[in-house]
Amino acid sequence: MMSCPVKNLLIMMCLLAVAFGCYAQSDGYVYKPVPAEYLERKIPSSLVQKADQLKRRAFPIESVLPINYVTDGTIDYTRYVQAAMDAHLIVLMPDFPVLVNDSGLNVRTGQSIIFNTLSKIVLVPSRLNTYEILRVHNADNVFIYQPVITGDKGKHLDTLGQWGMGIAIRASENVVLVKPQISKCWGDGIYIGQLNKKPARNITIIEPLLDDNRRNGLSVTAVNGLKIIGGVISNSNGQNPKSGIDIEPNHNHDVIDSITISETVTFNHASYGIVISLQHLLGRASGKSNITLIKTIDDSSGIGLGIIGKPLDGVLDGRIRISGPALLNNRKMPIRLPLRPFGLKVELSGLMIETPFKYYKTDRIKAILKKKHNIIVQ
Repeated sequence: MMSCPVKNLLIMMCLLAVAFGCYAQSDGYVYKPVPAEYLERKIPSSLVQKADQLKRRAFPIESVLPINYVTDGTIDYTRYVQAAMDAHLIVLMPDFPVLVNDSGLNVRTGQSIIFNTLSKIVLVPSRLNTYEILRVHNADNVFIYQPVITGDKGKHLDTLGQWGMGIAIRASENVVLVKPQISKCWGDGIYIGQLNKKPARNITIIEPLLDDNRRNGLSVTAVNGLKIIGGVISNSNGQNPKSGIDIEPNHNHDVIDSITISETVTFNHASYGIVISLQHLLGRASGKSNITLIKTIDDSSGIGLGIIGKPLDGVLDGRIRISGPALLNNRKMPIRLPLRPFGLKVELSGLMIETPFKYYKTDRIKAILKKKHNIIVQ
Protein backbone atom coordinates (compact mmCIF):
# COMPACT_ATOMS: atom_id res chain seq x y z
CA MET A 1 0.00 0.00 0.00
CA MET A 2 1.31 3.47 -0.94
CA SER A 3 2.42 5.59 2.03
CA CYS A 4 0.76 9.00 2.57
CA PRO A 5 3.93 11.08 1.92
CA VAL A 6 4.59 9.28 -1.37
CA LYS A 7 0.94 9.55 -2.39
CA ASN A 8 0.86 13.26 -1.60
CA LEU A 9 4.08 13.82 -3.55
CA LEU A 10 2.65 12.08 -6.61
CA ILE A 11 -0.54 14.14 -6.41
CA MET A 12 1.50 17.35 -6.19
CA MET A 13 3.64 16.34 -9.18
CA CYS A 14 0.53 15.63 -11.25
CA LEU A 15 -0.99 18.99 -10.37
CA LEU A 16 2.21 20.80 -11.33
CA ALA A 17 2.41 18.90 -14.61
CA VAL A 18 -1.15 19.89 -15.50
CA ALA A 19 -0.54 23.53 -14.57
CA PHE A 20 2.66 23.94 -16.54
CA GLY A 21 1.54 21.78 -19.43
CA CYS A 22 -1.53 23.97 -20.02
CA TYR A 23 0.18 27.33 -19.33
CA ALA A 24 -2.39 27.91 -16.60
CA GLN A 25 -2.55 31.32 -14.91
CA SER A 26 -4.23 32.51 -11.74
CA ASP A 27 -6.94 34.41 -13.69
CA GLY A 28 -8.20 31.18 -15.24
CA TYR A 29 -6.38 31.65 -18.53
CA VAL A 30 -5.08 28.50 -20.21
CA TYR A 31 -3.02 28.45 -23.41
CA LYS A 32 -4.83 26.75 -26.29
CA PRO A 33 -3.58 25.69 -29.73
CA VAL A 34 -5.26 27.57 -32.57
CA PRO A 35 -7.97 25.46 -34.26
CA ALA A 36 -6.94 24.27 -37.71
CA GLU A 37 -9.92 25.89 -39.44
CA TYR A 38 -8.56 29.34 -38.58
CA LEU A 39 -5.20 28.60 -40.21
CA GLU A 40 -6.33 27.63 -43.69
CA ARG A 41 -5.98 30.99 -45.48
CA LYS A 42 -3.28 31.51 -48.10
CA ILE A 43 -1.12 34.42 -49.18
CA PRO A 44 -2.47 36.20 -52.30
CA SER A 45 -0.76 34.88 -55.43
CA SER A 46 0.38 38.36 -56.47
CA LEU A 47 2.47 38.62 -53.32
CA VAL A 48 3.90 35.12 -53.78
CA GLN A 49 4.98 36.12 -57.28
CA LYS A 50 6.51 39.37 -56.01
CA ALA A 51 8.48 37.48 -53.37
CA ASP A 52 9.72 34.96 -55.95
CA GLN A 53 10.94 37.78 -58.18
CA LEU A 54 12.72 39.48 -55.28
CA LYS A 55 14.24 36.18 -54.16
CA ARG A 56 15.96 35.76 -57.52
CA ARG A 57 17.58 39.19 -57.10
CA ALA A 58 18.30 38.98 -53.38
CA PHE A 59 21.71 38.85 -51.74
CA PRO A 60 22.02 35.62 -49.71
CA ILE A 61 22.92 36.54 -46.13
CA GLU A 62 24.24 33.01 -45.62
CA SER A 63 27.21 33.89 -47.85
CA VAL A 64 28.63 36.37 -45.28
CA LEU A 65 28.40 34.08 -42.27
CA PRO A 66 31.72 32.85 -40.84
CA ILE A 67 33.35 29.64 -42.05
CA ASN A 68 31.88 26.55 -40.40
CA TYR A 69 28.75 28.46 -39.36
CA VAL A 70 26.12 26.55 -37.43
CA THR A 71 22.58 26.02 -38.67
CA ASP A 72 20.87 25.30 -35.35
CA GLY A 73 20.48 28.87 -34.06
CA THR A 74 22.96 28.51 -31.19
CA ILE A 75 25.57 31.14 -32.15
CA ASP A 76 24.87 34.88 -32.31
CA TYR A 77 25.20 36.12 -35.91
CA THR A 78 23.67 39.58 -35.39
CA ARG A 79 26.62 41.57 -36.78
CA TYR A 80 26.88 39.43 -39.91
CA VAL A 81 23.18 39.73 -40.69
CA GLN A 82 23.20 43.49 -40.04
CA ALA A 83 26.27 43.98 -42.24
CA ALA A 84 24.52 42.24 -45.13
CA MET A 85 21.38 44.33 -44.62
CA ASP A 86 23.46 47.52 -44.54
CA ALA A 87 25.21 46.61 -47.80
CA HIS A 88 22.25 45.26 -49.80
CA LEU A 89 18.67 46.48 -50.14
CA ILE A 90 17.24 43.09 -51.13
CA VAL A 91 18.34 40.25 -48.88
CA LEU A 92 17.50 36.58 -48.48
CA MET A 93 17.59 35.14 -44.97
CA PRO A 94 19.44 31.84 -44.42
CA ASP A 95 17.27 28.76 -44.71
CA PHE A 96 17.80 27.86 -41.04
CA PRO A 97 17.39 29.53 -37.62
CA VAL A 98 19.68 32.48 -36.87
CA LEU A 99 20.39 33.71 -33.34
CA VAL A 100 20.17 37.50 -32.86
CA ASN A 101 20.92 39.50 -29.71
CA ASP A 102 18.83 42.24 -28.11
CA SER A 103 20.46 45.03 -30.11
CA GLY A 104 18.14 43.82 -32.88
CA LEU A 105 18.34 44.39 -36.62
CA ASN A 106 17.81 47.77 -38.32
CA VAL A 107 15.72 47.85 -41.48
CA ARG A 108 16.31 50.79 -43.83
CA THR A 109 14.38 52.66 -46.50
CA GLY A 110 13.74 50.64 -49.65
CA GLN A 111 14.65 47.34 -48.03
CA SER A 112 13.09 43.99 -48.96
CA ILE A 113 13.73 41.00 -46.70
CA ILE A 114 12.70 37.56 -47.92
CA PHE A 115 12.57 34.64 -45.50
CA ASN A 116 13.20 31.12 -46.80
CA THR A 117 11.04 28.14 -45.89
CA LEU A 118 13.11 27.32 -42.76
CA SER A 119 14.30 30.85 -41.98
CA LYS A 120 13.80 32.04 -38.43
CA ILE A 121 15.21 34.76 -36.18
CA VAL A 122 15.62 33.59 -32.59
CA LEU A 123 16.37 36.10 -29.84
CA VAL A 124 19.21 35.50 -27.40
CA PRO A 125 17.56 35.64 -23.94
CA SER A 126 17.72 39.26 -22.74
CA ARG A 127 17.52 41.13 -19.47
CA LEU A 128 16.46 44.40 -21.13
CA ASN A 129 12.95 45.72 -20.47
CA THR A 130 12.88 47.06 -24.05
CA TYR A 131 14.06 45.47 -27.28
CA GLU A 132 13.05 45.40 -30.95
CA ILE A 133 14.13 42.33 -32.88
CA LEU A 134 13.36 43.89 -36.27
CA ARG A 135 13.44 47.70 -36.07
CA VAL A 136 11.69 49.69 -38.81
CA HIS A 137 12.32 53.30 -37.75
CA ASN A 138 12.02 56.22 -40.19
CA ALA A 139 12.18 53.69 -43.02
CA ASP A 140 9.89 53.93 -46.04
CA ASN A 141 8.95 51.47 -48.79
CA VAL A 142 9.80 48.32 -46.84
CA PHE A 143 8.69 44.80 -47.80
CA ILE A 144 9.19 41.87 -45.42
CA TYR A 145 8.01 38.48 -46.61
CA GLN A 146 7.08 35.68 -44.20
CA PRO A 147 9.31 36.71 -41.29
CA VAL A 148 9.46 34.13 -38.51
CA ILE A 149 10.59 35.54 -35.16
CA THR A 150 10.78 33.93 -31.71
CA GLY A 151 11.35 36.09 -28.63
CA ASP A 152 12.51 35.22 -25.15
CA LYS A 153 9.29 34.88 -23.17
CA GLY A 154 9.90 32.05 -20.74
CA LYS A 155 13.67 32.64 -20.96
CA HIS A 156 13.87 36.38 -20.21
CA LEU A 157 16.63 37.16 -17.71
CA ASP A 158 14.71 39.73 -15.64
CA THR A 159 11.14 40.41 -14.54
CA LEU A 160 10.92 44.14 -15.37
CA GLY A 161 9.51 45.87 -18.42
CA GLN A 162 6.97 44.98 -21.07
CA TRP A 163 8.37 46.47 -24.27
CA GLY A 164 10.19 43.63 -25.99
CA MET A 165 8.87 43.74 -29.56
CA GLY A 166 9.17 41.32 -32.44
CA ILE A 167 8.79 43.98 -35.16
CA ALA A 168 8.60 47.69 -34.26
CA ILE A 169 7.38 50.08 -36.96
CA ARG A 170 7.79 53.73 -35.97
CA ALA A 171 7.55 56.88 -38.09
CA SER A 172 7.76 54.76 -41.23
CA GLU A 173 5.67 54.83 -44.40
CA ASN A 174 4.58 52.24 -46.97
CA VAL A 175 5.57 49.15 -45.00
CA VAL A 176 4.21 45.73 -46.00
CA LEU A 177 4.49 42.64 -43.81
CA VAL A 178 3.38 39.40 -45.44
CA LYS A 179 2.47 36.56 -43.10
CA PRO A 180 4.65 37.56 -40.15
CA GLN A 181 4.87 34.67 -37.67
CA ILE A 182 5.94 36.11 -34.33
CA SER A 183 5.78 34.38 -30.97
CA LYS A 184 6.98 34.60 -27.37
CA CYS A 185 8.02 38.26 -27.29
CA TRP A 186 8.47 39.93 -23.90
CA GLY A 187 6.08 42.66 -25.06
CA ASP A 188 4.22 42.73 -28.38
CA GLY A 189 4.51 40.68 -31.53
CA ILE A 190 4.18 43.86 -33.61
CA TYR A 191 4.25 47.47 -32.39
CA ILE A 192 3.20 50.44 -34.57
CA GLY A 193 3.86 53.97 -33.35
CA GLN A 194 5.59 57.34 -33.69
CA LEU A 195 8.96 58.99 -33.30
CA ASN A 196 9.25 62.72 -32.58
CA LYS A 197 5.49 63.09 -33.15
CA LYS A 198 5.72 61.55 -36.63
CA PRO A 199 3.28 58.62 -36.89
CA ALA A 200 3.61 55.51 -38.98
CA ARG A 201 1.73 55.79 -42.30
CA ASN A 202 0.28 53.37 -44.81
CA ILE A 203 1.15 50.12 -43.07
CA THR A 204 -0.20 46.82 -44.43
CA ILE A 205 -0.07 43.52 -42.54
CA ILE A 206 -1.29 40.48 -44.44
CA GLU A 207 -2.17 37.16 -42.78
CA PRO A 208 -0.27 37.67 -39.51
CA LEU A 209 0.22 34.73 -37.15
CA LEU A 210 1.06 36.19 -33.75
CA ASP A 211 1.01 33.75 -30.85
CA ASP A 212 1.87 33.62 -27.14
CA ASN A 213 3.29 37.11 -26.84
CA ARG A 214 3.42 38.47 -23.33
CA ARG A 215 1.63 41.83 -23.67
CA ASN A 216 -0.29 42.14 -26.97
CA GLY A 217 -0.21 40.43 -30.30
CA LEU A 218 -0.30 43.82 -32.01
CA SER A 219 -0.24 47.30 -30.44
CA VAL A 220 -1.18 50.44 -32.38
CA THR A 221 -0.27 53.74 -30.74
CA ALA A 222 0.16 56.15 -33.67
CA VAL A 223 -0.71 55.50 -37.32
CA ASN A 224 -2.39 57.19 -40.25
CA GLY A 225 -3.38 54.36 -42.57
CA LEU A 226 -3.25 50.75 -41.39
CA LYS A 227 -4.68 47.64 -43.02
CA ILE A 228 -4.69 44.28 -41.27
CA ILE A 229 -5.97 41.61 -43.61
CA GLY A 230 -6.83 38.14 -42.35
CA GLY A 231 -4.53 36.21 -40.07
CA VAL A 232 -4.79 34.84 -36.55
CA ILE A 233 -3.61 36.61 -33.41
CA SER A 234 -3.70 34.29 -30.42
CA ASN A 235 -2.86 33.58 -26.79
CA SER A 236 -1.53 36.93 -25.53
CA ASN A 237 -0.90 36.41 -21.84
CA GLY A 238 1.38 37.45 -19.00
CA GLN A 239 1.34 41.28 -18.91
CA ASN A 240 -1.56 43.72 -19.29
CA PRO A 241 -3.31 44.50 -21.60
CA LYS A 242 -2.90 40.80 -22.62
CA SER A 243 -4.94 41.40 -25.77
CA GLY A 244 -4.91 40.46 -29.43
CA ILE A 245 -5.08 43.92 -31.02
CA ASP A 246 -4.78 46.99 -28.78
CA ILE A 247 -5.46 50.39 -30.41
CA GLU A 248 -4.30 52.76 -27.69
CA PRO A 249 -2.49 56.08 -28.26
CA ASN A 250 -0.08 57.30 -25.61
CA HIS A 251 -0.54 61.09 -26.10
CA ASN A 252 -3.08 63.53 -27.53
CA HIS A 253 -0.63 64.46 -30.30
CA ASP A 254 -0.70 60.86 -31.56
CA VAL A 255 -2.59 60.11 -34.77
CA ILE A 256 -5.08 57.24 -34.87
CA ASP A 257 -6.84 57.32 -38.23
CA SER A 258 -7.75 55.25 -41.28
CA ILE A 259 -7.43 51.86 -39.58
CA THR A 260 -9.13 48.86 -41.20
CA ILE A 261 -9.05 45.34 -39.78
CA SER A 262 -10.75 42.78 -42.00
CA GLU A 263 -11.45 39.08 -41.48
CA THR A 264 -8.87 38.76 -38.72
CA VAL A 265 -9.31 36.11 -36.02
CA THR A 266 -8.34 36.82 -32.44
CA PHE A 267 -8.21 33.69 -30.32
CA ASN A 268 -7.95 32.91 -26.61
CA HIS A 269 -6.39 36.07 -25.22
CA ALA A 270 -6.19 36.47 -21.48
CA SER A 271 -8.02 39.81 -21.73
CA TYR A 272 -9.48 41.28 -24.95
CA GLY A 273 -9.59 40.04 -28.51
CA ILE A 274 -9.72 43.61 -29.85
CA VAL A 275 -9.64 46.63 -27.55
CA ILE A 276 -9.91 50.30 -28.54
CA SER A 277 -8.92 52.84 -25.88
CA LEU A 278 -8.76 56.44 -27.09
CA GLN A 279 -8.87 58.46 -23.87
CA HIS A 280 -5.33 59.77 -24.32
CA LEU A 281 -6.47 61.60 -27.47
CA LEU A 282 -8.75 63.87 -25.43
CA GLY A 283 -7.70 67.49 -25.70
CA ARG A 284 -6.07 67.15 -29.10
CA ALA A 285 -6.02 70.33 -31.17
CA SER A 286 -7.37 68.75 -34.36
CA GLY A 287 -7.81 65.52 -36.27
CA LYS A 288 -10.23 62.66 -36.66
CA SER A 289 -10.11 59.00 -35.74
CA ASN A 290 -11.72 56.49 -38.07
CA ILE A 291 -11.53 52.78 -37.32
CA THR A 292 -13.26 49.99 -39.26
CA LEU A 293 -13.62 46.34 -38.28
CA ILE A 294 -14.98 44.02 -40.99
CA LYS A 295 -16.01 40.42 -40.28
CA THR A 296 -13.60 39.96 -37.40
CA ILE A 297 -13.91 36.89 -35.19
CA ASP A 298 -12.96 36.55 -31.57
CA ASP A 299 -13.04 33.06 -30.12
CA SER A 300 -12.44 32.19 -26.46
CA SER A 301 -10.80 35.41 -25.26
CA GLY A 302 -11.75 36.76 -21.86
CA ILE A 303 -13.64 39.62 -23.55
CA GLY A 304 -14.21 39.64 -27.29
CA LEU A 305 -14.42 43.38 -27.95
CA GLY A 306 -14.00 46.54 -25.91
CA ILE A 307 -14.20 50.27 -26.59
CA ILE A 308 -12.98 51.40 -23.22
CA GLY A 309 -11.65 54.26 -21.14
CA LYS A 310 -12.19 56.18 -17.95
CA PRO A 311 -15.45 58.20 -17.68
CA LEU A 312 -13.78 61.48 -18.65
CA ASP A 313 -15.20 64.64 -20.20
CA GLY A 314 -14.25 65.50 -23.75
CA VAL A 315 -15.35 64.65 -27.27
CA LEU A 316 -13.39 63.26 -30.20
CA ASP A 317 -14.25 63.55 -33.88
CA GLY A 318 -14.51 60.45 -36.02
CA ARG A 319 -16.25 57.13 -36.37
CA ILE A 320 -15.90 53.47 -35.43
CA ARG A 321 -17.58 51.08 -37.88
CA ILE A 322 -17.97 47.45 -36.86
CA SER A 323 -19.49 45.18 -39.50
CA GLY A 324 -20.30 41.50 -39.05
CA PRO A 325 -18.30 40.74 -35.89
CA ALA A 326 -18.55 37.26 -34.38
CA LEU A 327 -17.90 36.94 -30.65
CA LEU A 328 -17.68 33.31 -29.63
CA ASN A 329 -17.17 31.40 -26.39
CA ASN A 330 -15.86 34.37 -24.38
CA ARG A 331 -14.91 33.42 -20.85
CA LYS A 332 -16.06 36.67 -19.19
CA MET A 333 -18.24 38.57 -21.67
CA PRO A 334 -18.44 39.05 -25.44
CA ILE A 335 -18.45 42.84 -25.32
CA ARG A 336 -17.49 45.26 -22.57
CA LEU A 337 -20.31 47.59 -21.53
CA PRO A 338 -20.66 50.51 -21.41
CA LEU A 339 -18.81 51.49 -24.57
CA ARG A 340 -16.67 54.60 -24.13
CA PRO A 341 -15.96 56.03 -27.60
CA PHE A 342 -15.61 59.61 -26.29
CA GLY A 343 -18.07 61.06 -28.76
CA LEU A 344 -17.02 59.04 -31.80
CA LYS A 345 -20.01 57.70 -33.69
CA VAL A 346 -20.22 53.93 -33.45
CA GLU A 347 -21.94 51.96 -36.21
CA LEU A 348 -22.51 48.29 -35.41
CA SER A 349 -24.11 45.85 -37.84
CA GLY A 350 -24.40 42.09 -38.16
CA LEU A 351 -23.39 41.31 -34.59
CA MET A 352 -23.26 37.59 -33.78
CA ILE A 353 -22.71 36.33 -30.25
CA GLU A 354 -22.44 32.72 -29.14
CA THR A 355 -22.31 32.52 -25.36
CA PRO A 356 -23.79 30.46 -22.53
CA PHE A 357 -24.44 33.65 -20.55
CA LYS A 358 -28.08 34.75 -20.91
CA TYR A 359 -27.28 38.38 -20.13
CA TYR A 360 -25.01 38.64 -23.17
CA LYS A 361 -27.23 37.16 -25.88
CA THR A 362 -27.16 39.05 -29.19
CA ASP A 363 -30.64 40.60 -28.96
CA ARG A 364 -30.11 41.81 -25.42
CA ILE A 365 -26.79 43.45 -26.26
CA LYS A 366 -28.33 45.15 -29.30
CA ALA A 367 -31.20 46.48 -27.18
CA ILE A 368 -28.79 47.93 -24.64
CA LEU A 369 -26.62 49.58 -27.29
CA LYS A 370 -29.60 51.10 -29.13
CA LYS A 371 -30.33 53.23 -26.07
CA LYS A 372 -27.06 55.13 -26.57
CA HIS A 373 -27.48 58.21 -28.75
CA ASN A 374 -24.09 57.92 -30.52
CA ILE A 375 -24.39 54.21 -31.34
CA ILE A 376 -26.21 53.03 -34.47
CA VAL A 377 -27.12 49.33 -34.30
CA GLN A 378 -28.42 47.35 -37.25
